Amino acid sequence: MALRVLFLLASALMLAATSCSDKENDALPGIPNTKPGKPGVNPLGKLSPELYYFWKSSKKPQTGSLVRFASPAGKSTNKGTIDSPYDLQTAFNKMHTPQGAPAAGNHYIYLREGIYPGNYVVKFNRDAGISNASLTIMPYPGEIAVFDATNNESGDHNLYVNGSHITVEGLIFTTRSTNRYYNVGGGVFCGGIYDDGYNNKFVNNIIHDVMNSGISTYINPKNTSPAATLSKPGGTLLYGNIFFNCGMAEIGKQGRGNTIYLQNQHGSKRVENNLLFNSFRDQLKLFHEDNDMKNVEVIGNISFNAGAPGSVTNRNILAGSEGNFSNITIKNNAVYHSPYNSDKSNLQVGYGGTGNDGLVVENNVIYGGGTSNGSVASALEINRPWKSASFSKNLIVNHSPDANSVIYTNVPVSERTFTFSGNRYYMGKGNSKAASSEVYKRNEHPANEVRVYRIQDETRAFVAVFNFEKKDAQLVTIDGLTGEYKVYDAQNLVGGETVAEGAGSTIELPMNLTKTFKPLGNPDGVNFRNVPHTEKQFNVFVITW
Repeated sequence: MALRVLFLLASALMLAATSCSDKENDALPGIPNTKPGKPGVNPLGKLSPELYYFWKSSKKPQTGSLVRFASPAGKSTNKGTIDSPYDLQTAFNKMHTPQGAPAAGNHYIYLREGIYPGNYVVKFNRDAGISNASLTIMPYPGEIAVFDATNNESGDHNLYVNGSHITVEGLIFTTRSTNRYYNVGGGVFCGGIYDDGYNNKFVNNIIHDVMNSGISTYINPKNTSPAATLSKPGGTLLYGNIFFNCGMAEIGKQGRGNTIYLQNQHGSKRVENNLLFNSFRDQLKLFHEDNDMKNVEVIGNISFNAGAPGSVTNRNILAGSEGNFSNITIKNNAVYHSPYNSDKSNLQVGYGGTGNDGLVVENNVIYGGGTSNGSVASALEINRPWKSASFSKNLIVNHSPDANSVIYTNVPVSERTFTFSGNRYYMGKGNSKAASSEVYKRNEHPANEVRVYRIQDETRAFVAVFNFEKKDAQLVTIDGLTGEYKVYDAQNLVGGETVAEGAGSTIELPMNLTKTFKPLGNPDGVNFRNVPHTEKQFNVFVITW
């Protein structure tokens, strides 16, 4: 039977004036519209690992001299064994060798089940950077470890990664703080993961309701190429993670805190098979304020309703910089904006640079973005000239025939020398530079489109359903699945309530779901909006077996 956890109804939390600290009070009813800076709603109730039991890993634990253990009850004077675990920061400190290289081999730190409050720093292999020594930080198999930034006095991220060849895997990052307003009512705003190391991997984590970016990964001159895969070392990899409700509101302005904020100038980085939704600002953001950006792959991600909790819609994918962009691939992604959340472009390539080169946008589904009320936004926005840019096999759909399918921003007509082939445009104004052989049907929707993203090394898949036909249910086949499965609505994931269970490879997915896990905090209806479930025409499911 599926684990079903009854949430404690809306515990209110009082936020201290100078930190992320708060304390639990008696349960209060929901506060749909209240003043910024006042205590808000905490749908988590008492934070517990049981809320995330659906995320347990079935991997076999490693043994040997390179394995260490940490626990919320661990001590710095312990031995780091399964029976005598360290506290977590001590475990990280033991792995740092500032005067030399770590021992060769695959090191592990297993986190025993529980809550890990505050913030932590790991510096493994920072100075030596040898490729034959790696560190994996993950929960002990069959257990759940939760990083809680609620009492993080520094205002930094849950986890600061300042080393190399580190894999952060299978962890939960969140906070119980409920003041979601920047510079109102005090508070320090704590993010999920901050990575300024190199050649690191962030795999199969859940990051939600942190008050800044879910993960920020910055420039490091030691980062290498090609980007890592799950089985091979290389440049930074983000894979199989789930992000939602990341960021904070700001009075009279768009939200703060991007779900993924990525910079790169050295080596390569890869963002693959992640699920992101309901950020306060941009969701998957490749950006640098001052410098160029290059060598990034964005492959097979699902991103929807960026900016939905804030006062302004934002981009589900933004690949742009104040400098120039080069060698960027955006392929096999599924992105969606609800009709109420479509007054900014859905996928935008380019921003400030005028010497951009080497862009591939291929086989993406782009649904929504741009409204019929004259907003300068679109499903796909091409910003600034590109010396070489190809757009192929994409499905581009709007909610209205009067909405923009493709717009060109800051691109003179004479410089719109992009390559288009095999794209399909529905329910929108189309593309003035489309190839003559491309499909364009302004007043029609296409047939339903289902994207299945299987997560390697785990018995799990993310499934995006574009329900253009507005069916009550959608059948999907998971190749090779023969045993029992459980289906979760991604928008109501915490607590592990299933929406379908069964056996076999063909699954019926319900498309009339309405329950959501609301962002922690106190919506005022203007700067911080209540976020409804997506409409019948789109949903995402997490399937485990």
